[in-house]
Amino acid sequence: EKKLRSIVASAQVNANGNGSNTYLLLGPIGCGAFKNDLQQIAKLWAKILLEPLNEQLGSKQKDCFEEVLFVRGTTEKLKVFQDAFQLNSTKRP
Repeated sequence: EKKLRSIVASAQVNANGNGSNTYLLLGPIGCGAFKNDLQQIAKLWAKILLEPLNEQLGSKQKDCFEEVLFVRGTTEKLKVFQDAFQLNSTKRP
């Protein structure tokens, strides 16, 4: 979790202004050679990115970016991320 938080924080520091035209590309870090569970990693990303950034504005960590994209090969693996973020698959580009 600490590593994922560091990745998001580093990207936020390097985002331009209000995050427009800033894209965060992420993947299932640790699911290859380290054999971490894809569902657990997807849930960690969701937990971190959906946490409050500014309580007064009601913004979340993910709001620093115009888009957050998860790069993973198969539809089944992308569905794991959709489920973790509670996304509707028809909204996916």
